[in-house]
Amino acid sequence: MARFESMKQLLALSCEDIVYADDIVHVHLPMVQTVYDFASICAEQNLISQTFSFVFKGQSRDKVFSLWNELPSSITNGNITTFEVTINLKSLRMNGIHVYYDESELIEICPLSPERFLIINLGINNGDCTICPDEYSKNEIARYRQVKKIWDLLSSCSDHQDGHELIFLYKQKISVTLNYNIKDLEHEFDGFAKLDKIFSDELHMDAKCNIMRSTLHSFLWREKRSDSFRKLLAEFTLFCLVFEENYRAFSVGFSFDKIRKEYSERFRDYLSKLNGIMYDTLTRALSIPISSLISFVAMKGDFSGSSAIINVGALLLVLFASINIWYLVKFQSSMIRISQSEYKDLFDNIRTELQDLELIELSQKEQELNDQSQKVISTLKFVQSISICNIILNAALFIMTVF
Repeated sequence: MARFESMKQLLALSCEDIVYADDIVHVHLPMVQTVYDFASICAEQNLISQTFSFVFKGQSRDKVFSLWNELPSSITNGNITTFEVTINLKSLRMNGIHVYYDESELIEICPLSPERFLIINLGINNGDCTICPDEYSKNEIARYRQVKKIWDLLSSCSDHQDGHELIFLYKQKISVTLNYNIKDLEHEFDGFAKLDKIFSDELHMDAKCNIMRSTLHSFLWREKRSDSFRKLLAEFTLFCLVFEENYRAFSVGFSFDKIRKEYSERFRDYLSKLNGIMYDTLTRALSIPISSLISFVAMKGDFSGSSAIINVGALLLVLFASINIWYLVKFQSSMIRISQSEYKDLFDNIRTELQDLELIELSQKEQELNDQSQKVISTLKFVQSISICNIILNAALFIMTVF
């Protein structure tokens, strides 16, 4: 915005001390054509008054700006050395041009930082006329700009906004009024970056607002409404630390609940899979006694004609059932090993993610799965042993019957 630069350049041309009273800045400029022409341009831009004043023959006179060549010779011949213009700061601000005499007036009139502003007498910058943040954006000015971000963040968590007042409803109503001064900006607002980062994530916004209300209550429940924001700024570093700790406690609890639900569901899946393996194995293992019974009943005492076919068929039936059980046991054992590897990796990842917690329940569930796996493996080995015994027994019966 070139108007700020024009204003600063005009003030730099002042040949006397600038006088400020009742929102009006009085500037004395040398009566030379270059300065007069520049002041005339500023008047056209409504940055200064449309008239200028000067002293002629001991009397103060006012005149509307016009071309230098149109001025009377009594003004331009050197008899008048200076002329005065006035700047109405209130009028400029009403037109959206943020100009303030000093930093105290800036905070009093505009407690929330505009994007760009000019301070005529910035005390923290040696009293220089300064365009902020272009030419100065540190110390109190940097923290002044942070105040707007802090206020916006608080506003997003408030239950009600009323002008320059925020209302939070927790155990009691907490009112925060936008009231502070330049001294409240003397210390750093450490922790704001972390606070801003937490709220930049849209996750758990309702919980964050509840934690904000709780933390504000713990800091401000005894403070007067007019002093609440100053108290918050004075202890802002501690406030951010407490909020961060409260939110971390919530997020860990939330993560644990979410992960507990996940591993509980996975536990049921793995347990169901193991039980399914056992059920399937035991069901198919029924083929062992059935094939043995058929073999005992069917085998004849000779090896001729139809008896030979029946004897061989009975033996082949036993062999088929036993081989089928052997492959079943081998496949099911492989499935158990894969399942064990999967749930072990799952539980190890959960322990890594929640390493600060003592996960007794998790260890119990893992041990329960291990025990169930061992039971299923033992059952498979038992079925396999019965199958081998069945082959041996029926082979012996076949030999005894035939020979």
